[in-house]
Amino acid sequence: MSDIRYNCPKCGGAMVKGYAADKAEHYFMKLAWVDGEPKQASLLGIKGHNIDVSGEQRRELRGLRCEKCGFLELYAI
Repeated sequence: MSDIRYNCPKCGGAMVKGYAADKAEHYFMKLAWVDGEPKQASLLGIKGHNIDVSGEQRRELRGLRCEKCGFLELYAI
């Protein structure tokens, strides 16, 4: 996304660029988009809360947030 000014489609406020981050144990990582339904990961047949994304194409998420109303628009790039 370039330095173009974006207006919120909901309220007309100014939109600012950004990205979504998730906190893991001791670090942050960027969120990614994966097509399809999530598959539960397992280790030695034991299933936890993690999902398996091995072999899947991931796309970085970027977005815009309205400074006035908080509306978010996300794009998988």
